[in-house]
Amino acid sequence: MARARPADPITTALESALTALAQAPHHGLRRLTAPARTRLTDSAAALQRAGLHTAARLIRDLVTVLHRDGATAAVPAWVDAQIQLAVSLELHAEGAQGRDTAGNPDG
Repeated sequence: MARARPADPITTALESALTALAQAPHHGLRRLTAPARTRLTDSAAALQRAGLHTAARLIRDLVTVLHRDGATAAVPAWVDAQIQLAVSLELHAEGAQGRDTAGNPDG
């Protein structure tokens, strides 16, 4: 039985950011707690360190719009970030899967 490989830094950063984004509407963008805002900010920093600059910028934009303009104005920024992160994670996983099966005639 093959052991699962540990998640790479890109997967870890994307999954963490998606979790932080999912928690935001759960708490309500209008009543977003300080720890939830910190998780978003920390996620943006992790994405930046992983080289995912666009994703990091979208999270930072969300935090900025939320602080400056409020919850209603932040909804499009949340959607943009959610789509970017979800697609990035899926494409990254497909790329990793392709690398795992390269050279494997059964893959």
